[in-house]
Amino acid sequence: MTAEQLVSSMNANQFTADEAAADFGLPLEAIHEAVRYGRENSDLLAREASKARRRLIESSALTSGHSRVMPT
Repeated sequence: MTAEQLVSSMNANQFTADEAAADFGLPLEAIHEAVRYGRENSDLLAREASKARRRLIESSALTSGHSRVMPT
């Protein structure tokens, strides 16, 4: 699980750091580190998410036979 996935899961489930540590079986310090990384690298994570969405759309268009890809 990446730091971004962990923080997204925490947000989606409205977990506190303690709850996330218990639920995911991770040390509390690892949770704090992931949250810190997400906060300090939010621009990078947003760019990576955008690229991943584009790749998904492009691969979906290729497998469905559509040649036109909608911009994100």
